[in-house]
Amino acid sequence: MTQLEPLVSLICQQMGIDEEDIRLRKSYLGLTSEEEVLLRQVHDDLGRFRERFLDELYEGFLAFPPTAALLRDEAQIQRLKAGQARYFDDLTCGEYGPDYVRHRLRVGVAHHRTGLESKWYLAAYSQYLIALLRHLGEVYEGDESGYLRLAAALIKVVFLDIGLAMDAYFHAGRMNEAALKAYSESLVDNAPCGMVVLSSELRVLFANPSARRLLQLCDEVQGLTLESLFPGEEIRDLALSAQEDGHASYNIFLPFAGGETRNLQLTFTRLPLIKDGSGRPLSTGRLLLTLEDFTSLWRARTEVSRISNYDELTGLPNRKLFLELASHALARARGKPGRLAVLFLDLNRFKNINDTLGHEAGDLLLRELALRLRHILRNNDIVSHFGADHFTILLQGIYDRQDCMHAVQKIMSLFATPFRIGEREVFLSANIGISFFPDDASEPQELLKYADAALHQCKNEGRGGYCCFREGMDQGAKRALSLETELRRALEQRQFCLYYQPIVGLKDNQVLSFEALLRWYKPDGEIVPPLQFLPMLEETGLIREAGDWILEEACTMARQWEVTGGVAPAVSVNVSSLQLSDSRFARRVFHILSTCDLPPEKLELELTESMLVEQSGVTVENLETLAEMGVRLAIDDFGIGYSSLGYLNRFPLHTLKIDRSFIQDICEAGQSAAVARTIVTLGQALQLRVVAEGVETYAQLQMLKAWGCTAVQGYLLSRPVDRRHVKALLERDWNAACAPAVPLASG
Repeated sequence: MTQLEPLVSLICQQMGIDEEDIRLRKSYLGLTSEEEVLLRQVHDDLGRFRERFLDELYEGFLAFPPTAALLRDEAQIQRLKAGQARYFDDLTCGEYGPDYVRHRLRVGVAHHRTGLESKWYLAAYSQYLIALLRHLGEVYEGDESGYLRLAAALIKVVFLDIGLAMDAYFHAGRMNEAALKAYSESLVDNAPCGMVVLSSELRVLFANPSARRLLQLCDEVQGLTLESLFPGEEIRDLALSAQEDGHASYNIFLPFAGGETRNLQLTFTRLPLIKDGSGRPLSTGRLLLTLEDFTSLWRARTEVSRISNYDELTGLPNRKLFLELASHALARARGKPGRLAVLFLDLNRFKNINDTLGHEAGDLLLRELALRLRHILRNNDIVSHFGADHFTILLQGIYDRQDCMHAVQKIMSLFATPFRIGEREVFLSANIGISFFPDDASEPQELLKYADAALHQCKNEGRGGYCCFREGMDQGAKRALSLETELRRALEQRQFCLYYQPIVGLKDNQVLSFEALLRWYKPDGEIVPPLQFLPMLEETGLIREAGDWILEEACTMARQWEVTGGVAPAVSVNVSSLQLSDSRFARRVFHILSTCDLPPEKLELELTESMLVEQSGVTVENLETLAEMGVRLAIDDFGIGYSSLGYLNRFPLHTLKIDRSFIQDICEAGQSAAVARTIVTLGQALQLRVVAEGVETYAQLQMLKAWGCTAVQGYLLSRPVDRRHVKALLERDWNAACAPAVPLASG
């Protein structure tokens, strides 16, 4: 059933079209059964002219600009010709019953839906009839009597069609109008804002349900005065102004029974005049009053303001509000005696609490510390939670540094008392960096920067406590800023390159994959160690841009690897938590694999345990999507930092990489050997590939092989090499490389 069938059935029902109606229509036109037989007899003869007839018909359509504009292209013309060809055949079929009538109505409704105006539709019928009569003359050439009889029958059938087409247009239009009317009424009735129509005398003519609800009105509202809705002259004057100017708005707080007050926005709009057919106005001075309830919006704005200015966890001002309040405080203090101090407080080893007791416990500690800080400080001091385990404090109204030290001692004394989490007592310690106004700086951002520099100096000296800013302490921050600038330039100028270190399988001594390792070569030849620039890439967020380049470069390289008589190795790429927490990361990986034409199973992404322990919903979704694509997932440096192994079952992992710190001493009976062997056993139980990192001796390799370790990586086999030397590693005899130079002693 087509989409038009329900509408055609409804039109048939409304028009009362049935076999009796069809009989009456044909009878009124004088279409007899003998004429239907006559049309059937000439059906095949007329069919010979069909193609010529259609070509001439559309030549006429294309020659007339209004109809030519409706014909978009040749494909549309051919579709229309196919429909016309069917009509050509149906017209002289001699069968004009219910099926024929429904088809004509369906065509009429379809033309109405496409927006074809009835005048062009009727003009097409005229051209159709003229062309048919001309071709009919060719069939009955010399037989004038036969021609006239057949022409009369044909004209009657065409006018039967015209009547059906006009009925279809009329009823489809009327149904559209009814649907639009019902839709507009539904919009008004269901509009969330109140809508009231007022007469020129400012009496209610109509109020939608939202208006009645907002104003707490009963259903019978017609005739109510504007003053009964909004007492006082102010609103009435506003309405009168709108009658003159066309528009007026007002915000009002309206009290209701029960003590509730609602904030409403009133808008008066002058409605256009309604005129009759002769152009005479039927109404004058009507107004549309719209009522918008701003109460919820105001509450929402208040809440948004609270969220944007206050830390949700502690209830303290956040960084944004702290800087605003500090700016106002500094403006008041300029030119007056005394000082202000900015304190930057950082908790020691707070991450360990999150790791061992969980983030919930860490949140409880931060809330408790916030309460203690607010309790011991003065009302005019400002305490802010900057996020994570960082707090800032602005001390106002201090006269010398001794006053500040007194406040700092009070803050440090907070940590002498343990914090309680359930039945557990936890001791915290902190470092505090301090800067002074106006001694060190006169702007909030500068004071914060110097307090942060003092904090880092305190931590670098390895002692708990506090440290005041001194000249030169910010050099470390300047160096970090300089490094960030150089990193951005390095990304733009492509100063980075990738080195590749093989991971060799111990079962058949073949390269399973190459780990791609980032290197930075400055234009002056200086090589920057990865430990110096990788943390800065993470801290600045540049790792996203660099990570995309690394993936694309590594996948392009892997696509070129070929191994004679074996399987081409995969490429392994390290991924940061910033990349994995990006909702678009999996899509970018898919795009890179597609662009490089690299099968997904030839890419392995190396993650850290912290990414899985501190995972978010986006991280989980990315991991699941990548695994479904066929990308392999590995845990790098496995065994350090976390004791929870539950994530091994929760995530679609393929590889465990034993951290090199456990491999160095595996040949000695100690804790490292026990941990390494346990990880190998764990990987076997979970059917995961286990790769040992940092293998440097044959003894280590042989022991790992005896334990059943899957693969090894380290200087024993190869240092990382640039892309030019990968081919040599692919062609290397790894059986010889994995064999010890001197057989191990037995026993």
